[in-house]
Amino acid sequence: MAVPGTWPAGELDELIEEVLVDAYGDSEQLGAFECVFSQTGLPVAAVAVGMACSLDEVEFDGDERRGLVAVITLDGRRQRLSLLDVAVTDESHEAARLLAAFRRWWVPPR
Repeated sequence: MAVPGTWPAGELDELIEEVLVDAYGDSEQLGAFECVFSQTGLPVAAVAVGMACSLDEVEFDGDERRGLVAVITLDGRRQRLSLLDVAVTDESHEAARLLAAFRRWWVPPR
């Protein structure tokens, strides 16, 4: 069994393949991830910049260089930041596994 917060690379690769099956090019692929995040039942408890928050939405604003944007609620205020700056704290939530897959796809292992 995987350590909490980690998933086997093969499992993440399969999820990435499922998400990107009909997406071609960066824009379509980022849009595919955005769509799947919207189906995970957000909001979910998260941490951003070391502070507890709520991950409310994941958006792709069309900027391929920026990637996906997290819309969070932190101290009662909605803020936008890179999805890579957010960690889902509820590891049982599908968004946690999807975020791990997105991170693996966006920042390939060295």
